[in-house]
Amino acid sequence: MLGTRTAIISLVSLYVTATATFVTLSGQQVRQTVSADHTVLEQRLDQAIVAETEPETLFAELRQQLPLRYGFVRHREEATQSVFGSYQEPNHYLAPLFDLFPSELRLEKTIADQDFRLQLDGNQYLRQAEQTLLPALTVVSAAFLLTLVLVFWRTIVTQRKLRILQNGIERLPSMELPSSLNRLSGRLTPLADAVHHTCGQLKDRLVKLSRASQVLQHPVLDPVTSLKSRALFNEEMERPANAEALSGHLVLVRAAALAELNERLGQTGGDRYLTEIAIVLKHIIKPFQSQQAEVYRYGATDFLIKLPQVTTDATKTLINSLGLQLSELAKHQEVENAGAVGAISYQQGDRISQLLTNLDTAISMAESQGAHGHYLMDNSLAELGLDSERWQGVIEDVIENGRLYFIHQKIRPTREEDRLYTEMLVRFKNEDDHPLPTEATFGMAARYGLATDLDKMIITHLLRELTQDSEGKEAYGINLANHSFSDAAFMSWLEHRIQDVPQLANRLVFEISERSIQNSATQATAYIERLHRLGVRICIDRFGTALTSFRFFQMLKPDYIKLGPDLTRDIESNPNNRFFIKMLLEIAMRLQIKVIATHVERSDEKVALEELKVHGLQGHHIAMPKPLHQVRA
Repeated sequence: MLGTRTAIISLVSLYVTATATFVTLSGQQVRQTVSADHTVLEQRLDQAIVAETEPETLFAELRQQLPLRYGFVRHREEATQSVFGSYQEPNHYLAPLFDLFPSELRLEKTIADQDFRLQLDGNQYLRQAEQTLLPALTVVSAAFLLTLVLVFWRTIVTQRKLRILQNGIERLPSMELPSSLNRLSGRLTPLADAVHHTCGQLKDRLVKLSRASQVLQHPVLDPVTSLKSRALFNEEMERPANAEALSGHLVLVRAAALAELNERLGQTGGDRYLTEIAIVLKHIIKPFQSQQAEVYRYGATDFLIKLPQVTTDATKTLINSLGLQLSELAKHQEVENAGAVGAISYQQGDRISQLLTNLDTAISMAESQGAHGHYLMDNSLAELGLDSERWQGVIEDVIENGRLYFIHQKIRPTREEDRLYTEMLVRFKNEDDHPLPTEATFGMAARYGLATDLDKMIITHLLRELTQDSEGKEAYGINLANHSFSDAAFMSWLEHRIQDVPQLANRLVFEISERSIQNSATQATAYIERLHRLGVRICIDRFGTALTSFRFFQMLKPDYIKLGPDLTRDIESNPNNRFFIKMLLEIAMRLQIKVIATHVERSDEKVALEELKVHGLQGHHIAMPKPLHQVRA
């Protein structure tokens, strides 16, 4: 649209310039002609006076030589006068040329007892100019209109192609691209080819992931899934086969939809669902078979993966992939949530009971993220040794006594004119004033139904901080937990709290995870519209984690979207992510949404993201988190 507007403005400017040029030339030509005829008129009048020519004869002679409009001669002594024609100012539609280029159409002289007044016919000069000016203007106008039609036609064609390309991108998750995408030509051909290439890669990956591995042969197997059983897991953990199996990672997969499918389809349907999960798990550990990776059916809904000697980064990649495959399985089984994934590390000497407690905490963290969530527990959290009951008591103490504080992290705009904000990060403390792991606190609060109470406390403290900073104009962003955003009572409470302090609304940015919106898009749209009406701005956090991202943010039209770390990490060497971000920026620009890249940790990432022209950058390489007073200073 910007190119079309520029082209139209340029065309109009050229048209106006050409018209003005022709009018100027015509006006100058008229002035020169009138000036020359005025000189002749004056000379001829002088000659007639000397020769004492009769007025009627004078008028006749002048009429033959010049376009005379009016003549008047008065003899004061004899009290006689002669008149030719009638005096009239030019009334031709080109008469304004005489205002732009003044010309002497009249001649007045008094000699002895005679008065002479003569006027040239201005309309005749203008009619002569019209004969040359109109054809030129006609040609220019025709060329202008034809070019304008071509510009509009080209714009319509381009917009149609862009809609085809947009439709193709939106249908990437279904991997069924529209046939019209093949007909794109011109400059959009590379983009269409990139969409086809990306779709092909997605298909190849899903084909590889759908291949079922052969059932492992073992004397102690689960009868439904043919996986190793709980007893075998306990035995192998207590008596590892070799030293390499003494440390690594454990992954717990909880089949959340089993009860629903058993009720809807019977035990056969539930068993089929468990079998499909087993196939997915056996397939996903294939790259680690040389490291003696194993899958177990540990309980009715629980599966365990043992990954000896597998690194933390490799485990993160595995559980992320597993979350995506569970999402696909949910579509196949027609359920909202096919399961969650939690992971921990283990080492020699760890008690199985403590490992299972930590896995239970990790799966709770994953479930707090919504459908198909995944979470790898940090070692520091595992070392706390908090079981379920103790976690609940700690969180209740945090809420009751307001044991929190804020730190801030700046989001640096890449353009000076962009208005961004500072993200407010919450940190919790226990009764001994020792820090609590933030993510785990939120996750366990969700497990025990305390997420909304925790968020209410955070919002209350945030509004108190902003009220104390009454002269400040900085906008602050705060994350809303998934459970809180989907809770109607909490959202009603939040609206009333903002209405109590309307002067702070434009300083608030609520960050909502894409997963929260995906769980209930219709409800999310209504909540966001209501918050927008109060003057609050909205940011969709961790954008790009779901295959339906484009559909969501076009429907919701948030103020900001934050790219998840999977999109920004090593962006300089990832052409697929760069292509995705370029497409996202094009759509975001049309919807006036600002795109923020997060987790920017290296200068190469910063440079690559600036070249892509994202609107803002956030991460430790951009600005370290700071206490509140340092941000205000």
